[in-house]
Amino acid sequence: MADIVEQKKRGNPKLVFLDLAIDNQQIEANMPRTADNGILAFHAVADARNFTKAAAQLGIAQSTLSSRIQQLEKQAGVPLLIRTTRSVSLTEAGEQLLRLIEQDDRDLEARLDVLGPRKDAPGKPIRLAVRSHYLSTVLRPKLSEFLPQHPDLKVEFDVIVAPVDFARGGFDACVQFGDDVPKDMTAIRLSSDIRFAVVGSKSYLAAHSKPQTPWDLTAHNCINLRPSPGEDLWAWPFMKDEQEVSMSVDGQLIFNQFDPMIEAVIAGLGLAFVPEYLAVPYLTEGHIEQVLGDWCPPLASYYLYCPSSPQISPEFEMLVDALRYRE
Repeated sequence: MADIVEQKKRGNPKLVFLDLAIDNQQIEANMPRTADNGILAFHAVADARNFTKAAAQLGIAQSTLSSRIQQLEKQAGVPLLIRTTRSVSLTEAGEQLLRLIEQDDRDLEARLDVLGPRKDAPGKPIRLAVRSHYLSTVLRPKLSEFLPQHPDLKVEFDVIVAPVDFARGGFDACVQFGDDVPKDMTAIRLSSDIRFAVVGSKSYLAAHSKPQTPWDLTAHNCINLRPSPGEDLWAWPFMKDEQEVSMSVDGQLIFNQFDPMIEAVIAGLGLAFVPEYLAVPYLTEGHIEQVLGDWCPPLASYYLYCPSSPQISPEFEMLVDALRYRE
């Protein structure tokens, strides 16, 4: 708090509204007590872009800071902050509130209910980060039923090849394989457990002996996956009769997406480990063959994950409900 006071004394314009923390009479004169704590908490976080630093500046616990932010968001009816383990950013409504604070607006509480897009304004797109193969094979069929029923709803997709930073990217949600999501995130299951398949072209398998166990893969030209830059190559997981093995395979080709891996398989360039649902059309048409099927049980599901927030827009809630997996 002393640091904030000293910055205010030096004329830091961003801290003009923090006079409220120093002068209780001014608080009572200009803002009801139901809102002041939340406003102070929000402004401290918006200025520091860090909950730990903001709590230290205000001289309160992080849990208290979070509670005040949540109460303010509840009063406003919209999320104000996007918080992840890596960073903090402002939502559109949060940016509006920050501008009001910096303009020294003295009627902030009355303006809380008009934060965010106007009800008569065109809807802001819901932004989703997703891998291309999941968008084309799983999400698109669901959206083809859902979107015509909601003509005013807009969805913007960012096709990714690497993990995203919610705060910097401005995403509402991301789709990933598995439910191991970052802290402060909510995970919603979107699919049944996905089975993977080891596949190869007929010409490749005719020229090389078919693998009978995962260890036989060491003699094959395997097409690898590196999910994102800097990550290790993905080890191929197998299980049979409660025996689990994770194989680090070798080969000439490495991709960061499954679709080009399947194309390389069709071209006879090696074996690949891909989601079975992507391989089914080519298996059915006889372009490729599956091996080690008895070693490939279902692994995990796809999940949509998003920042945990007490305030979720009705449009986003409807979209999540449409995409949610049901037995």
